Amino acid sequence: MSKMFAWLSLCAVLLAGSMAQAGTITVNFCDGTVPQSLVANSYNYNMAGTKGWVGTAPEGAGTINFSFNDYEPFGFLVGSAPENWYSGSWASVENTYGYAGNYSLNGMGMNVTNIPSPWGTVTMDSWFGGYGPTGNWKGRADSNSGGSTISTGNIDNGGAFGAVSFTGANIPLASVPEPSTFVLAGLGLAGLSLGALRKKFRRVALS
Repeated sequence: MSKMFAWLSLCAVLLAGSMAQAGTITVNFCDGTVPQSLVANSYNYNMAGTKGWVGTAPEGAGTINFSFNDYEPFGFLVGSAPENWYSGSWASVENTYGYAGNYSLNGMGMNVTNIPSPWGTVTMDSWFGGYGPTGNWKGRADSNSGGSTISTGNIDNGGAFGAVSFTGANIPLASVPEPSTFVLAGLGLAGLSLGALRKKFRRVALS
C-alpha cells in the first residue's frame, strides 16, 4: 500500500508540474541582426529580411507566421520612427519592446497563421501604439477560437506593432531561451525586468 501511495503521489507531482507549464508566452518582433532590438526573457521573432525565430522557437510553434495589413507608407523600423513622429534618442529603450516594430500611417492590422493545433483555444494580446519610445502599451485580445489563425482586423489609424503574447491552457512553457549568445555578447541583459520592458510606442503628434 505504501508503495502504491508513493507512486500515486509521484504521478500527482508530475501532473501538477505539467499543468503548471501551461500559460503565456511573449513574442518580441526584432531585426535578428541588430542586438539592440532583441529582448531577454522573450521569444524573439525576426521580422526583417528572412522571417523566423532568433534562437529556439516556442515548443511546437516553429511554423507560426506573422504578417501585417499595412497602408502606405509602412515598414519595419529599428531604433527610428517614420517621418517626423519622433526624432529623439532611442538609447533608453534598447533591448526592450519599444526599440523595433512594424508601423503604418493609415491603418494597420496583423494576421497570424499556423498556430499549433495542440495549443487549442488561445488569446493573442497585441501590443501596439503610436511609434515613439515612451508611453504605455495599448493592447487588444483576439482569439483563434480553436483554429490555426488569428486576425486583428484593421485596428488603428496609424501606429506600430512591437510584440504579442499568447495565452492558453495548453501552451507548453519551456524555459525561455536567450537569443544567440554571439548576438547578445557584452550587452548585459540579465538585469532587465519584464516590468521595465513594458514601455512602448506612444502616439507622437505629427508636426
